[in-house]
Amino acid sequence: MRVVTAVMGICLLAAAGWAGAGEVKNLYQGEVAVAGRDEAAAKAAMPGALRAVLGKLLHRDSLADAAWLKGLLGQAPQLAQSYGYAEEPAPAGGAPNLRLRVQFAPAAVNAALAAQHLAPWGAQRPDVLAWLSVKDGTASRLVLAGDGGLSSLAQKTAQERGVALLLPAADDAAASRLQDPSFGDDARVLAASSRYGSAAILAGQIVKQGEQAWQAQWRWWLGGEARRWNETYPTLADALRAGFGAAYDSLAPPVAAAAPGAAAAVNEAAGVVIRVEGLTGLAELAAARRQLEALAADKQAQWLDMDGDAARFRLKVTGGAAALEPLLGGAHWQRSGEPDGDALRYRWLP
Repeated sequence: MRVVTAVMGICLLAAAGWAGAGEVKNLYQGEVAVAGRDEAAAKAAMPGALRAVLGKLLHRDSLADAAWLKGLLGQAPQLAQSYGYAEEPAPAGGAPNLRLRVQFAPAAVNAALAAQHLAPWGAQRPDVLAWLSVKDGTASRLVLAGDGGLSSLAQKTAQERGVALLLPAADDAAASRLQDPSFGDDARVLAASSRYGSAAILAGQIVKQGEQAWQAQWRWWLGGEARRWNETYPTLADALRAGFGAAYDSLAPPVAAAAPGAAAAVNEAAGVVIRVEGLTGLAELAAARRQLEALAADKQAQWLDMDGDAARFRLKVTGGAAALEPLLGGAHWQRSGEPDGDALRYRWLP
């Protein structure tokens, strides 16, 4: 993603764990359009449902190898545990769009990925705080947590794209002031976001332009990255899926972890993963990240995830982990044990 403006966006730490961390449910459930309710139509749509699941587990770059992907998608009916149907409102008040919802066997999917030296992204992920302004007619409406239909649709489509969604609280006074034209003011959106402690912020202004046209203006902030884009979609649900899909692509680890048992701590091309433990506050998190950025070849330390008082980062270092470890001999760094899967382990010393 291209940097447009610099915005500080690092999640807060809380006594019970990291604030800004959410859990994505139903990771192995995929939903796609289906032609009918007969078994043949369901089986024909299952590869698309499995592709939707893989899109929640892996970065899109890991799905670029068409050969293995085609073979795996062909096994979709065998990997499916159960399926059912859902209906989604159609444009122009027509018949609802029929969608197939398939639950795949997690162990079987993971085994198939392991055969390709790929591992899925876990369910614990950074929250994405979403400011969504929807205009269907003359008035714009801000989507708030627990406010009914729009909130439910946002949660559903975010889950379909593997995003842990955080909506503004219904009693948020700052949110109530984010209406046209102030919704388009970046500074106001970011100021209103400060209370939520989310590192990732998505703002979408979605306007119905016709019976099958929803114009969306998107803005995205993650740490020091920011970008904006516009696009038109046939339905509101499609617009939301696209916005959350862009958020997922930005957050997902760019190179999947090696399968269990592989020696994965060192991979210069993919970058070095380091787990930093003992972080007790925002200041320590920011300081650790700044030091890692200073050591990276491209001056970037990508935050991957969090667990308790620990955060994982990925950075590119010429010479890989062997070159990085001698650089971590300062007063704040202490080796805390053997690599944890694909990650070097260090403790931050205040």
